[in-house]
Amino acid sequence: MTCSSEQTVIREGSILKTGYGTLEVQSFLGKGKSGYSWLVQAPECKAVLKIMHDEEVSYYSFSGSKLAAEIMSYRKLMDTGIKMPGLYFYDEQNGLLIKEYIDGETGSRIIAEGKADEDILKSLCSMYLKVKSTGLNIDYFPSNFVISRRELYYIDYECNPYDYEWGLENWGLYYWVNTEGMKRFLAEGDSSSINMPGTGQPLKSGLSDKVSEAINKFLK
Repeated sequence: MTCSSEQTVIREGSILKTGYGTLEVQSFLGKGKSGYSWLVQAPECKAVLKIMHDEEVSYYSFSGSKLAAEIMSYRKLMDTGIKMPGLYFYDEQNGLLIKEYIDGETGSRIIAEGKADEDILKSLCSMYLKVKSTGLNIDYFPSNFVISRRELYYIDYECNPYDYEWGLENWGLYYWVNTEGMKRFLAEGDSSSINMPGTGQPLKSGLSDKVSEAINKFLK
């Protein structure tokens, strides 16, 4: 069970046999640093199928099995108590996992629509403090979050040792307050509206006051 970067092997309507049961692919959800994700109909519910890829990422390095690292990260994050999708099944041989589908709007969409209000930022900061207290960072880029019934979920399983450079205060919040940049990014796919050129670092010009306001309200 493999996938290509052109998405020719798995597509909408594909029927896949897995150790979890038969899956019907409903839609492609996106590509991340470690894999491709699809919304699928599983035997008893909708779920997310993620299949790992071996493509290089210029701003992030992996060592060893991506799937094993993801499962280990999931177990660490479960101990933090943050809201996240449950893990249903994983298959080392085929490099895939199946997890709970959280129905809602992504953080990126919420931001672009100007709906990232104080309640959402407060929830994000609360999640950050929980994760940081265990010595971890998560990927605070908004597409890794879903808001469902006013609850904030971290839908990725990635985590790393805490590092201020990649934490919420110095990195993630700049995406969450950049409404116009996120709107252009989603509409045009141009990362220069949210990132400094050639880097995985957010644009900060003109956004520092908004970030400082959020930090003073929710992290002090």
